[in-house]
This record gives sequence, C-alpha cells and structure tokens, in this order.
Amino acid sequence: KTHTMVGTSLDGGHADAGIIPRCLRDLFEQRKQLPVATTTKGMRHKGLDAQLRASYVQVYCERVFDLLLDPTSSCTNNSQNALQIRETDDRGVYIDGVTLRPVSSVQECVALMEQGNANRTVATTAMNAHSSRSHAILTIHVTTSVTTDGGAEDGCDVYRSQLNLVDLAGSERVKKSLVRGVHVNELKAINLSLSALVLTVNPDASEASECHATLQFGQRAMKVQVTATVNVVPDYKRLVDELQAKLDAQGDRLIEMDMELQTSKQCQAVLQEWHNVEHELSAERTAHLATIAEVRDAKEKLWATERHTTDRVAELSQDKKDLEVQVATTFKLVRAAEASEKLLTDKLHALEAGKVQLEASIDTNFVSRAQVSEMESLYADAIAKLQNRVESLETSKKTTSAAVPARLLPPVRDHPTAKCAVVVDGLIPKKAVPRIGRVVPAGRR
Repeated sequence: KTHTMVGTSLDGGHADAGIIPRCLRDLFEQRKQLPVATTTKGMRHKGLDAQLRASYVQVYCERVFDLLLDPTSSCTNNSQNALQIRETDDRGVYIDGVTLRPVSSVQECVALMEQGNANRTVATTAMNAHSSRSHAILTIHVTTSVTTDGGAEDGCDVYRSQLNLVDLAGSERVKKSLVRGVHVNELKAINLSLSALVLTVNPDASEASECHATLQFGQRAMKVQVTATVNVVPDYKRLVDELQAKLDAQGDRLIEMDMELQTSKQCQAVLQEWHNVEHELSAERTAHLATIAEVRDAKEKLWATERHTTDRVAELSQDKKDLEVQVATTFKLVRAAEASEKLLTDKLHALEAGKVQLEASIDTNFVSRAQVSEMESLYADAIAKLQNRVESLETSKKTTSAAVPARLLPPVRDHPTAKCAVVVDGLIPKKAVPRIGRVVPAGRR
C-alpha cells in the first residue's frame, strides 16, 4: 500500500512515482491554469483564486495525532496529545487543532511528508522490519474564491474542498506477525479501521478465505447510499454589501424618479413656454421672411442701379476721353487760329503801311483824267507815227535786202517799251500807261 501511494520516487513526473506525488503534480498544474481575477475601477472580472494548505496526521490506535508538530509531543501514545474530530454544518467533519501549512508546489508538500514520516510510529514485526503501526493521512485543503463579472472588489463565492491521501497500515494476524504486548492492541486497531476505510484483497491462495469475507463486506457496503454536497461557504459580507448596494440603488432610483417627476413638470412648463415662444418666433419669422424679401428686392434694385451707374460711368468716362481729345484738337486749332490771326494782323499792318505809302505816292504822282486823255492821244499819235516809220523801214529793208546780202547789213536794235503806272482815284479805273519820255507832273484835281 505504501508503495502504491508513495512509490520509490517522490517526483510526480517519475515513472516510479506513487499516487500521492502524481496527484500533487496534477493538482498544482490545474491551479496554474485557473483564470486570474482582475480588478478595473473597483470592479472585479471573472476569475478563480485557489489557496492550498496541507495537513499530515496519523491514526494510531483509534486516535489522531499531528505529524507536523514537534516530535517530542506528536509521537507519543499519550491520549492527551490526540486531536479531536468534530463536525459542524458549515465545515462538515474536520480535525480540530490540526496544523495547516500553506503550500505552493509539489516540493513543499514532499518536504512536509518527509517531516511527518520521521514522526510516524513504526515497529518491527515478523512480516516487515519497518511496519507502519498507524494510518498516515495527507490532506490537501483547497479554498477556491470565484469572482463573477461585475462583482464587488471584496466579494466573491468561496468553495472549500479537501483531498485525503491515505497510506494505510498493513492488515496483519497475530499468528503471522508474532507481535506481543502493546503491539497486539495496535494490530487490533489497524484491522478495525481498515474495515471502515477500504477493502484490501490479496491474490495469494492462502488469503482466499479472508479475501472472500472482505469482498462480501464490500458488497454490503456498496448498498449504503451516500449523498455528496458541495461545501460552499456563503460570503455574508458580500451578500450584505450586495443587498446594501441594491438598497442604495433602489433609493437612488427613487430619488432619480422624484427628480425625473420634478423635471417632467418643469419640462411641461418649459414645453408650454416653448410653444408660446415658438408661436411668437413663427410670427417673427414670417415678418423676417417678408423683410428678407423686401431686402432682396431692394438689393436687386440696388444691383440694377449699380449696373446702370457703372454703364453710365463707363459712357461718361468715354465721353470725357472724347471731349479731352476734342479739347486738345480745338486747343490746337485755337493756337493755329491765333498764329493765323497774328500773321493776318501783321499782314494787315503791312497793307496799312503800304496803303499809307501808296496814298503818299498818289498825292505825289497824281494825274487827272483830262491830262491822261491828252497824254493818251499824244501817245496814240506817236505810236501811229512810229508804226508808220517802222513799216516804211521794213519795206525799205526788204527792198534793200534783196539787193545787198544780209551779212553786210547793220544789225537793227530793238527798243524796249517803257512802262508806266498811272494812279487814279477811286472813280477812275486803274490802267497801265506806257511811259514815253519824261513824266509830266500835274496837280491834283
């Protein structure tokens, strides 16, 4: 039994490890895989937290002794050191005053087992040199705190469970083990407790009768009905806090509803006032729209006037440019007229000076019409005589030229005709009179 429970190696991963090391290894591996609860803004999120504690006791002569106490007080057979087994509604069956050591690994549990085994009661018999005279029970107490989403930071459900790993003492008979004295009482106690703990059989033919009796006992024990319940320890503080929170929430909700009622009444008044204001605003909006229409018309008229003004300004600007060109041209014409007027004035002054000179010349050389007529007649007679003379000379010249060569004749010189100007008054038309000889001065008529 010890080989089955403990094995030759306390390493849970070893091939020769027993049930206890393997269970401890699996237990701590399962613990590592539990989801861890987290806290955010005072609220905890879903998770599990498992706390493990170990106790190691021995059942010796129907008494329970703590193997993790000091050896001087735990291994004696004095009944004063025995622990009491109690039962309550919330905890169930438990050993009062047992030592519980927190453990976090398989190695710590193994160290506790080694410490307890050193305190365990053993004896030498004919069948086993190191025969265990007591049942050793390694109990792993698991306290699991379960936190749900939205739970309070200090509230959660607590589950308590325990795993009992028992290394039984051997079932012996007095005639086989050859024990004497106190050890006979130990053997009786061992056999008595074995019937309550487990059915142990042996495949050896010599043990057939005992195995048959044991199996019959087990068959009867199978008919005993056992009801298992989950050992849940209610967290009254959390329940009180939750109920208080719900009560506070209901109170807050009631206050909120009162406030909502007051707010609703205020909203009704505000809504009525808002309807009134909306009606007024509607009228103002209509007037405002009419004003906007008038402003729009005024703007359109203004834009039309502005466009007309712009066009008119453009026309006036063009007219101004044209007038400036005309003014410049007129200014040039005026300057040209002024220059022409100055020339005409100078010319007029020159003509007036010539007139004065001509009047002076007329006063000096004036000849009357009678004198002019007389002179004309004289001139006409002289001209006739001269013409007759010329004709006679030409006739004699032609006669002579016929007999004498032309080259021997003297050249005939032409006499220039004298010119004279006769100035008369305004009543006598002006006429040029050729001058012959000396001008005879005459008085003014």
